[in-house]
Amino acid sequence: ASAASLLPTLQENLEFGLFSEKARGGAAEVGADGGEAAVKGKKKTGKKALETLLKQAKANEERLKQLDEAERKKVKEAEDWETSLRRAAGEKVRDDPTLIKKALKRREAKKAASTKAWAARTAAMEEAKAEGKKVFQSSAKEKKKAKKRGAPKDKKDKDKGDKAGRGGEGGGRGGGEARGG
Repeated sequence: ASAASLLPTLQENLEFGLFSEKARGGAAEVGADGGEAAVKGKKKTGKKALETLLKQAKANEERLKQLDEAERKKVKEAEDWETSLRRAAGEKVRDDPTLIKKALKRREAKKAASTKAWAARTAAMEEAKAEGKKVFQSSAKEKKKAKKRGAPKDKKDKDKGDKAGRGGEGGGRGGGEARGG
């Protein structure tokens, strides 16, 4: 069914933001909340969907160019009515090729930026990993040399026996019998 033949039936069925899909030859009820999408299934999004929309919009423009002036005006008016009704129903109408091209470019730029950021993130991670490995190896070498020389252990290891354990037994803050308990 062409847009021109749908115009009278859509205008008759318009009812406060609701119109019937039956006017277009379908069986679903379309509401302002976008109930049509739930009946027909999930709509496609992404680059492929935008490319398809762009092809359709260009094909529509070409089709309109091939029509004579009077017919073009009639079809254009019917399409304008249909798009305005779809917008009134809460549907996003994407039929402008320039806007679709902009959306495609935006998506490509976002993807390129994301790829660049991911590469930077992984490079930084690898660098940090290499730095950590280098620090670990150098400290291990130092400990090994110190052990060979017979040097005392680290200060941390030497002082460990003086500190109180978690159970509260031993030194620490001074408690127990010294407090008079």
